[in-house]
Amino acid sequence: MDAAAPGSVDPSGRRGKELVGRRVLETYPAVAGSALWEGCLDALTTGTVHEGAPFPCEEAVAAGPRRSAFSVRAARLGGRLIVSWTRHDREEREEREPQDARLPGAPARADRSPAAAADRPGQEPDDPRSAESALLESERTVLVERGKLQAERTLAARLQHALLPTPERSLELAGLHVDIAYVPSDAGVNVGGDWYSAIELPDRSALFVVGDVAGHGLDAVGTMAQLRFTAKGMTITGSALPDVLGRLNSLLLHTASEPCGATATMIMARYQPWDHRMTWVRAGHLPPLLIRRGEARFLPQPQGRLLGASFTSAYEQEMIGLEAGDHLVLYTDGLVEEPGESIDTGLARLAETARALVAEGRADTLARTLAAQRQGNRDDICVLDIHVPGSGGAP
Repeated sequence: MDAAAPGSVDPSGRRGKELVGRRVLETYPAVAGSALWEGCLDALTTGTVHEGAPFPCEEAVAAGPRRSAFSVRAARLGGRLIVSWTRHDREEREEREPQDARLPGAPARADRSPAAAADRPGQEPDDPRSAESALLESERTVLVERGKLQAERTLAARLQHALLPTPERSLELAGLHVDIAYVPSDAGVNVGGDWYSAIELPDRSALFVVGDVAGHGLDAVGTMAQLRFTAKGMTITGSALPDVLGRLNSLLLHTASEPCGATATMIMARYQPWDHRMTWVRAGHLPPLLIRRGEARFLPQPQGRLLGASFTSAYEQEMIGLEAGDHLVLYTDGLVEEPGESIDTGLARLAETARALVAEGRADTLARTLAAQRQGNRDDICVLDIHVPGSGGAP
């Protein structure tokens, strides 16, 4: 989300400035695959304005779930979506709350804490000792939850390290020089779902995969492990790359703990050394960057929605012949995204930076250099640089 009105408030109580820079599916995971999601995709693809019918929504407030009704309108503007929502029960609640406040013995509003109610002028808590006990119980609950969260983060980090050991030096696969970098978010709060795979297959071809699971923590790491090992197993046994993505999409849609609760972007590429051809597919992922003879350009994007978004998703493949000296860079969005900046600006910056590094003779560690230059990264970064040894700026 690149921008939001300062006065806007979503069903979870987040205001506009809290929404800027967040990913839609991380913030609202249950919307993936819904009628709303399909409507927004259609609006972005065709330019037709989406005006959805009102739908029920449960808000998480202090007193427990609270039902409200919302409708959403989405319209395309300059390659982006302008999304607005209307809360249909606002007037009813505003009329009801002042009346509740005037009734003797009426409970505090559901979105006010007990402490806020006690601080209102002219009101005294019925039993100060009860209020103190409630406060102590709340503090104990917070400490317990904080401990659980820290334990989950530690376990997720250990699992991720075991699943994604980053090599200390570049690899040689199927005659290619492969540099790999993985850099966790500087925030260090949650373990992300970025991942990669680079292996040589039984027929001497090579498989390269970069993926990004929405969300953080144990759920993201678990989904990442599912995708990583399933993709590797299916490719080793001879499945075509579009079929692999189709199966992975079905896997997420059928194994989610809640409806469409897991989504991911992904790019897969298979290199055949006998004819120097690279075949690749994508699922909602950013395009590969090709650096050839001093120029950098992004490859055409074949059709492919993100995994876990829709049962009707279809995946196409593209093919390119690689030449001596070529660099093909696969990456996750943490390498190019900046809050308040368009994705096109980040992609242009990546292309120019990578081109300059190759021209300067720093191509041998291109992936690690690109990742290291991203100071203060808010998201995990995963980069693979696939290089064909030879002339054209090769080390």
